[in-house]
Amino acid sequence: MFELFTSMIKEEWRIHSTVFGNMAFMFLPVLAFLLSIGLSISLPLFVLLFSEFSVLIFIHYLFLFFGINIGAFGLFGKEWMNRRFGQASLLAYSSRSLPISERKVFFYMVLKDIVYYAFIWIIPILLGLFVSSFFVNIDFGPFQNYALSLSVSFFLGLSFVFFLSVLYAHLGRWFILVLGAVLVGVVKYFNLNFIDLFTVKFFLTYDFSYIRESLILIFVFFFLAILFASFDFPTHVSRFRNHLGKLEKLFSKFEFSEFIAKDLLDFKRTGAGLGRIFFSYLFPVGFIWFFLRFFVEKVIDANFLVLFAIFMGSFSASIYTWITEFDLFGQYSFLPIKPSDLIKSKIYSFSILNLVSFVILVVAGFVYSSFLMTLLSLLVFGIVSFFSLAITIYLTGLMPSVMFMNFKVLAKYLLVIIPSMLVLVFVNVLFDWLVLLVLLVLFLLSFVIFRKAFFKWDEIEQKTF
Repeated sequence: MFELFTSMIKEEWRIHSTVFGNMAFMFLPVLAFLLSIGLSISLPLFVLLFSEFSVLIFIHYLFLFFGINIGAFGLFGKEWMNRRFGQASLLAYSSRSLPISERKVFFYMVLKDIVYYAFIWIIPILLGLFVSSFFVNIDFGPFQNYALSLSVSFFLGLSFVFFLSVLYAHLGRWFILVLGAVLVGVVKYFNLNFIDLFTVKFFLTYDFSYIRESLILIFVFFFLAILFASFDFPTHVSRFRNHLGKLEKLFSKFEFSEFIAKDLLDFKRTGAGLGRIFFSYLFPVGFIWFFLRFFVEKVIDANFLVLFAIFMGSFSASIYTWITEFDLFGQYSFLPIKPSDLIKSKIYSFSILNLVSFVILVVAGFVYSSFLMTLLSLLVFGIVSFFSLAITIYLTGLMPSVMFMNFKVLAKYLLVIIPSMLVLVFVNVLFDWLVLLVLLVLFLLSFVIFRKAFFKWDEIEQKTF
């Protein structure tokens, strides 16, 4: 079994190093370490605005959110790998050909993810926090306590989504609808807030019983995920009617309507469309929603809807990865089109899928805010979303899921996006309607960046994997 575990670690590393290059991927922990130091040194500024208490809660939920995202990536990683490396066979499927049970394979796969991503992200981030504690004059208590609570928060998010992904694989789309209703009902009925996270309570009280309860939850989630794990689900034969012509006609007013229709059909037929929207978008957006509601009510005096639009706009660029991860430009190379043409078609597809976000904002505005603030939040979201998309396209082209694992690319993206979003947040909190001036600057920059991106990727030879 130890050989299986070490082989899975090697396999994970070789996959990443093959796609991203050894040096580019090796520097990811270095980037995590440097970002941790940079954000930690900036903490006094955040404390002045939000207080130590709110910053500590934010850090804990950031680790929980990161664990959720790693788990969600595991849900769709198999599908992405099959499309990009269909000729290769992963060790996760060894139970089909070797005398080893699926539960054992899944157990070691989970253990591999825990160890692998702990060394890639969690340990470097904690080391950065430890190093910066010598320079930042903020009392966070003993390092071992917040290192423990942050690590447990990460593994709680990871275990929860592993469990949900197994249930989703067995129960399908109806599970998503039921789960969403249950989560909303639980939060409303028990009046839960962000202080109720066990690891946050531990950090506030240093009562190790909260860590024990968190570890029990982690064990239960992992145990149930392993118990019901399977890599070979019986499925019916998929048959689809030819809707390409209808969709092409529907979007005939748009340029590249054929490619838009193909993107939407690919998204629907991959089998994870609704699950992807829930786990990779609605679930994190829901987290952002409740987190910001807590802060606006308890900590800062700011317009909730505008803050929500800023964060959701920066996060919505992840939708672009959904419509670019299953095809490569090489598949279109026999057609008289340029990479920029395909990128433009993806922008249209992105805009259509991003209408989900506009619906969320309109509903939120109807419930929580005035008509003018709803219009402002829609404007904020639209500009922030396309600014984030422009940066994503300029840096990654048609391969965001690959390029963002490159140390240099990810560092450049974060160095642009984080300061831009912080400026928007601070202006919204401190100067209210002055946010319109910042939006105008971002709007003009987006057009410039898009033009530069089209020219850049037309001049670069497109890679294939």
